[in-house]
Amino acid sequence: MVAVSRFVEFSVTGQTLISVASAEASGAEDAQGTRGYSRGTGLTSGVDDSFTIVLNDTDQMKVDINGSGPFDITLASGTDLDPRFVARDIEFKLHAADSSDDYAYAQCNWRNGGGGNNDDNSFIIYTGQTGNNTGDNDVTVTAPTSASRDCRNIIGFDTVVEAAGTIASATQTGSYTGTVTTSGSYSGQFDDFYTIMIADGETVADPVPNGGNTYEGTSETGGLYTGVADDDYIVTITTTNGSTMGAGAGNVPTFTVTDTPGSDANSNAIELLYHNHWYDVGDLGVRIRFTDAVFGNGDTFAVAATTAVAVGGAVGVAKYGICEANSHSQITDIIPVVVV
Repeated sequence: MVAVSRFVEFSVTGQTLISVASAEASGAEDAQGTRGYSRGTGLTSGVDDSFTIVLNDTDQMKVDINGSGPFDITLASGTDLDPRFVARDIEFKLHAADSSDDYAYAQCNWRNGGGGNNDDNSFIIYTGQTGNNTGDNDVTVTAPTSASRDCRNIIGFDTVVEAAGTIASATQTGSYTGTVTTSGSYSGQFDDFYTIMIADGETVADPVPNGGNTYEGTSETGGLYTGVADDDYIVTITTTNGSTMGAGAGNVPTFTVTDTPGSDANSNAIELLYHNHWYDVGDLGVRIRFTDAVFGNGDTFAVAATTAVAVGGAVGVAKYGICEANSHSQITDIIPVVVV
């Protein structure tokens, strides 16, 4: 259905924090490894893009993170709620559920359907910490204490895909043995999770529109490419259901992805529900977004992804790229860094 604008109050004066999110496992070091998650798989692309939560009826679910729970959380009620609001609401309720880092830094994101790990529209709850913690750094979503108020089938958590976080040694292949520290004052309104890649250059190039495109807006790429070999993507727009974003599921353009040499997963069409929203291009870290404009059927955009070369970086020559996890913002510049 067509997206409906509504005013929602968020605190703009509340305290914001920066966390290194320790894994809590014995001997673990700060800020190493990945987060665990639970992704609801019960939604359908092209159908589910707004949600009705009924007070005292279908407004609760129980969430356990890293064994610190479980806790019942109660979602804000409303009709035809935007999924991006629902995701923020879940996140805020998790923060309020418990003071442990598991909940205080937990996140919930909304992702549009596509290929690979994002086969359909879905909400994803991430643990508030990184690392494996002997396999316990994960998220479990179950029925609330009051079973009659279960909302899981409304927001897609009636079926799930879950995974525990992994330790750094399982995800990092670099040879750096120094110390990484964080500092500063985070000023974002919502929590975010940053991934930093040390590389010899930018891994995702700017999109190149086909010369025959009718789309006159601006396209932008982001993300950090994690493939083991270079890949060339073609993003193709289809306007069978609609030519502009914001018209609701089933009434907006879709895009499909092909790549050469074909090493990525990108089989499903993805609806372009929102402008200036990051969409996954395949399953290896590439993203794309578009400003609000009319698409032409068959418009294409070429994106080159380059594998980082595992070579040492001299002082002032090595570079780092930054990628934010949340879809409301993205930083992808490759910036020179002094290596001491």
